[in-house]
Amino acid sequence: VAKSRQICLVDAKHKESLEISCATLRELGYWVPEGALVPFHAIRVMRRTLKRAMKQTPKASFQTPKVMSDKKNQAAMALLDRIYQTSYRTEKMFLLVFAMSKMVEMTLDFGVCSLSGPAYAQFGLLALAAFNDYKTGTMFAEVALLIQEQAPSRFMESQTIFLAHAVFAWTVPFQSLVDRTRRGYTLGMSSGNIETGLWCICNSEMLLPYSFGKPLHAIALSCSKYILQMEDLRKKDHSLASRVIWQAVINLMGEAENVLAMEGVALSRKVIDNLDSAETKFYDAIRHDLLVFYGAYELAAESALKRGNEFPKAAVGVFTIMMETFHRGVALYAMARRTRRRKYLNPARRIRKTIKKWGKNGNPNVRHYICFLDAEHSAVSKRYKEAEVHYQQAIKIAAKTGYLHHAGLFNERYADLLKVHMKNEEEAVYRLQEAIRWYGEWGAALKVKMLIELVSTERGEARTED
Repeated sequence: VAKSRQICLVDAKHKESLEISCATLRELGYWVPEGALVPFHAIRVMRRTLKRAMKQTPKASFQTPKVMSDKKNQAAMALLDRIYQTSYRTEKMFLLVFAMSKMVEMTLDFGVCSLSGPAYAQFGLLALAAFNDYKTGTMFAEVALLIQEQAPSRFMESQTIFLAHAVFAWTVPFQSLVDRTRRGYTLGMSSGNIETGLWCICNSEMLLPYSFGKPLHAIALSCSKYILQMEDLRKKDHSLASRVIWQAVINLMGEAENVLAMEGVALSRKVIDNLDSAETKFYDAIRHDLLVFYGAYELAAESALKRGNEFPKAAVGVFTIMMETFHRGVALYAMARRTRRRKYLNPARRIRKTIKKWGKNGNPNVRHYICFLDAEHSAVSKRYKEAEVHYQQAIKIAAKTGYLHHAGLFNERYADLLKVHMKNEEEAVYRLQEAIRWYGEWGAALKVKMLIELVSTERGEARTED
């Protein structure tokens, strides 16, 4: 167990750690599927465990839980947890499903231990991602926090908080998670669980604020501050994820030589060239944001078609897939409206359907996404008055909930509809001015400059026509 942890967390050799964990678990006499039948067995165990857990784990069942006392079972739980962690990094998703399902099953069979809380939170994330079942996912996340109280471990409390709030990100506003996740950082660093503590701060100070449109300069300051700590502690994965966000923020502020190229002060070409498959998917997802915000819709749409759902499949249930999926939809609808081609429109419709399903299940973080995609869908269908209503509603929600970046983007896209399709130059200029205001509050200086020049050009053209 110690060797697999060392190889994974210190040496960052995830494949080797996975192999050692599986081999050790088999040596202890526990069954681990292998070969071509891994998917079949993983799904079978997951369904069996889900059925049992739904019957046996209401909150009342964990007021006075049975405690897992057998050291062999505790070691097996630790190895299963390592399999879960390394399967995620090596994209062995069926092994990941197997490991988290077995951890819950062992808790049901032998009682709770320090890893039972994280196991239930992980299982909640699986229920949410695999079955789109927000109610069950939330129930498991709440049970996870309850188990943590009954089997207290300051070391694992940080991990339980991190995973449980990954589930809650689908059911409560992003902004409400910042302080809760920051507490996971404090607990992790004070208890020695540096790995999870740093993931908590990565979420609370970088990924969550980036998703809900916090001013860019504040995110940049957080990145520069915490990356130093991550690198002092030799946490390569945390540092890399933070540097990708930092470079994107630098580009969005207009401080990079080439704002569409995700390399520079925070992220060198050498680092980019050595990204593994999972890291590349995250890098491509964040770079896609630059293409969308800088209006490079053709490049963004082609990237969306090429990548498809590879990021959501790799980052199972992680909240970052919400904005990534939405931005693919933005680019595809923009090109569908411009070209009328089905190769853009059909996948755009599928994305709209997916996001509307998230909203129907109670996700409060996608309300403005849905209104905007409805506007784009109406515009493609040439129902322009209907599109206006949806654009105005999307802008109102984004502005009210503090999504500065999307308030800017929505006004910009609305202006395009007004100018190109409705020939309303005066209202289009007003919407561009609104986009400038929101982008300015966000801190996207170069984008503001570009739009000011566009407004000036359009006013000049209007005077020439007069």
